Amino acid sequence: MYNIEDMTFSDELLGPNVRATELNKAESWLYELARRLGVPQVDVIRSFIADELVTLYCYREVAMNKAASLAGQYSRNGEDDDFYSKKLRYINDRIAVLEAQITAEQLTGEPSKYAGYRSIPLYRGG
Repeated sequence: MYNIEDMTFSDELLGPNVRATELNKAESWLYELARRLGVPQVDVIRSFIADELVTLYCYREVAMNKAASLAGQYSRNGEDDDFYSKKLRYINDRIAVLEAQITAEQLTGEPSKYAGYRSIPLYRGG
């Protein structure tokens, strides 16, 4: 569904380092999220929120790889001291927020098919 040529990675630090490998892994993460929401992979469509998540997943992969490859730079006294580690913390927080907010309807573009997912019916008495 995603091609490296179709994506724009605007982060100055991480964007230039995104390759097709990271994009493929990011797409797999999107499908895993869809599976957890009860959405088959074939029903997932490209949308703003899906693209945002895939971009963040790509950045997470790059930041993890770069931070871990900086010998002696990843941690000093238990604190992150390189830009990749700092970005990684922000990206993980942003991903957690988006994953908590996204719905099956947003992944598929079919509100009627997944209506009521993550909702609780209320009894209005009578």
